[in-house]
Amino acid sequence: MLENLIETALPTIIAILEIMGIFVVVVSATGAFIRYLKGLVTHSGSDVKFALANGLAISLEFKMAFACAVIISHSL
Repeated sequence: MLENLIETALPTIIAILEIMGIFVVVVSATGAFIRYLKGLVTHSGSDVKFALANGLAISLEFKMAFACAVIISHSL
């Protein structure tokens, strides 16, 4: 019973985790690019690299969760 529930729910969870990871990459890259352009115009010091790296690290956490879910689904 529980195994059937996991087998039916896991593909949806995998897809959601994948989309969330992609969304975080897009948002962080867009935000870093906007900060970069803003820094070019205003000549103010903004830590663009840190903001981008932080967003990519969060995205990798979603990708790792995705990979773990795939491994679990193959072991069932």
